[in-house]
Amino acid sequence: MAVHGVSQDGPASTGAFAKAFGLTFPMLFDRADTRYPASNAFGITSVPSLFLVDRDRRIEWTLEGFAKKKLEELGAAFDVPLFRAGDRMPEFKPG
Repeated sequence: MAVHGVSQDGPASTGAFAKAFGLTFPMLFDRADTRYPASNAFGITSVPSLFLVDRDRRIEWTLEGFAKKKLEELGAAFDVPLFRAGDRMPEFKPG
């Protein structure tokens, strides 16, 4: 399995975000000057938007905005804890 991020921000702010949250997966850029082709291809209207894409390139799971419980369920399905005790995460935050 591979994880990739797609950012609508520039390299500096995306790098700072990744560093602040300990993200180590590759980040791709969907830039305003090219009219956000990846975001438009996926019909993204909210940020963040998350997609789980299977090996056959089918979207199996989506999340618009931030929902801690739904992310925990996804992590549990792969036996990967996404949050640590003491992490200060909101339960929900719309995109």
